[in-house]
Amino acid sequence: MISISRRWQRCGRIHQSYQLLITEAPRSSPIMILHTSSTDMSIGDKIPRNIQQNFENVKSQIVTVYEKYVPVSVQKVVKRIQLGTAAELNNAKIYWRLNPHRGVNLLQSATYHEMMAVNNFRRDAIKSVVVLIVAIIPMGFWLIWLPILVFPRQLFPRGFWTPNQKRQFYLENHMERIESHKVIVHHFNYHKVSSDLVKLDPQTRNVISNLGKVLLDRGVLKNQELLAFRSACKEPPFKLNDADYLLLRSFCKVFEVNSLGPVSMLTGRLGNKATALMDMDTKLQGMNLSKLTPEEVMDANYIRGLNTTDLSHNANLYWLKNWLALSAQCTEADVWFILHAMVFHSLHFNELKYQRGVFS
Repeated sequence: MISISRRWQRCGRIHQSYQLLITEAPRSSPIMILHTSSTDMSIGDKIPRNIQQNFENVKSQIVTVYEKYVPVSVQKVVKRIQLGTAAELNNAKIYWRLNPHRGVNLLQSATYHEMMAVNNFRRDAIKSVVVLIVAIIPMGFWLIWLPILVFPRQLFPRGFWTPNQKRQFYLENHMERIESHKVIVHHFNYHKVSSDLVKLDPQTRNVISNLGKVLLDRGVLKNQELLAFRSACKEPPFKLNDADYLLLRSFCKVFEVNSLGPVSMLTGRLGNKATALMDMDTKLQGMNLSKLTPEEVMDANYIRGLNTTDLSHNANLYWLKNWLALSAQCTEADVWFILHAMVFHSLHFNELKYQRGVFS
């Protein structure tokens, strides 16, 4: 290693002296004539090639030592950090390129995967920025080790999770948001018999009553049953513009939206989230869903409120196709209905209900 270092330094000094001599020599001097000849150009090019070759040799030796002496478990963590950093950088680049606040809204022309990258960055923006800053400061790489080993679910963006961790953490996250599902269903059950529904027509009140019975029996609502509820979401109490703060926070928890701030901020974020999900639905409706990987299907369903980890790939795909059929019949005016529908649609769906073909 010492001999290689000395050779590297010697090559560098030779190259610097050669460049200085060329720079200071007159145009008509033999040195410049020699430098401009095709034969001696190849001789001059050998110096940087030698430096490059020495660098590759050193790099190869380092890699050999790393693979031989560093424990496999440590190598896996390093690989995870590399992949996670690359994923978060890619999400940040796509977000910056498509960011509508720059004056032009390019999201409509984006691909589904680009929309998912924007969604991922918005969800994990604070975590991503902190990790990327720590990663580039001196010795910052070593500061990442403790949280990635001890608190990966809480402190790290999902780009750093392994496939096994994603399944485990999705399940843990869903168990936490089940309480928010219960708050939303309780709000629905309370108002289905309240005086607030008097202003609705009898048919809509009957639809709400029937939906409540299905949810109470832990059943799965079909698309036509849900669509009948759409008009009720354009008026209080199911229109969320002036909804209860606890209810809004519950929706934020289910759909991974920042829940800090006053009611007006929460409703704005939830409306934007529903619109973004509908835009992604539109992209998915024009795609061949069978070409999506199982992980991509699981991610798509999870952000729409479904507990994906207990389902097979076919069951996840079945649920997603049915949801897209429902979403295709909605417009931007139905954002509050979309949020309610995702909760009700995913609440009691499981593998057994898929095998029974509940949406048929």
